[in-house]
Amino acid sequence: MSGEFQGKRVLVTAGASGIGRVTANAFLAADARVHVCDIDANALQGYRAEQPTVGTTLADVADEAQVNRLFDTVADAFGGIDFLINNA
Repeated sequence: MSGEFQGKRVLVTAGASGIGRVTANAFLAADARVHVCDIDANALQGYRAEQPTVGTTLADVADEAQVNRLFDTVADAFGGIDFLINNA
């Protein structure tokens, strides 16, 4: 990815491990602002320790209330999103 993602706001669901983590890291490498959610609290904590600039939310995207809270959190932090990577 090139500089076209610099400063873009990205939300990656199921982003604390596997394909989601790799995707989030690629956006970080392209200077995007990244927020990830995951249902695995330990994976989320580990990812946040590895990437302290990433926003994180413990959320199950199968639960509407948790999704609403997630989007509220991201909107408060970023003022919106440019890319949603629906990896979950």
